[in-house]
Amino acid sequence: MQRCIEVCIIAAFLFLAGCLPSGNVPERRMSDDALIFSQAQKALDARDFHDAAQLLQIFLREFPDSKRYTWGLQRMGEAMEGVLNNYYLQPVERGRDERSAREAFLASYGSYGCWTAASGRLNYDGSHYRRLLADYPDCNIADEAAFRLVRLNTDPDGRHDNIKRELQYFEEVVERYPTSSFRYEIFYDMAYRCHRLY
Repeated sequence: MQRCIEVCIIAAFLFLAGCLPSGNVPERRMSDDALIFSQAQKALDARDFHDAAQLLQIFLREFPDSKRYTWGLQRMGEAMEGVLNNYYLQPVERGRDERSAREAFLASYGSYGCWTAASGRLNYDGSHYRRLLADYPDCNIADEAAFRLVRLNTDPDGRHDNIKRELQYFEEVVERYPTSSFRYEIFYDMAYRCHRLY
């Protein structure tokens, strides 16, 4: 009887062992565009804008037909804003001479070709956001590009006419993308500008 139970346990064990995976489960290989975009997104999440910009530049150049292309344009805009902030604006705010900071920044990042000089400092021109809005106005991330583009074009001095223009741009974004997840931020920015006007 005990011998029968032992045989049944061994048989059950062998049966279950055959049903369990051996650990050699094949991994699903990501496509090249998905892999590069994923690495770029990880770099952005880690606020490593330098690496993110390099990866996204490769992604945008090599995979213009990717289903992630619009997201790549959007993320490239974010990376450019981050690069500008980390490697130019913050050093100037910490007391570095603006001219030497500009020269060092342009020596490293001038090849991206998306910088303008206004009000005595460098700015990101928003070209990636503009391209996304021009070529893919109805994509699922166009609202964020429009929102970020308005924020890029804000007047730091808060001149009356410029604030009115910014309010008009925010209204256009809300009208164009009424279900945008950014509408509450837009309303907040609009309220702040109205407060500054009146």
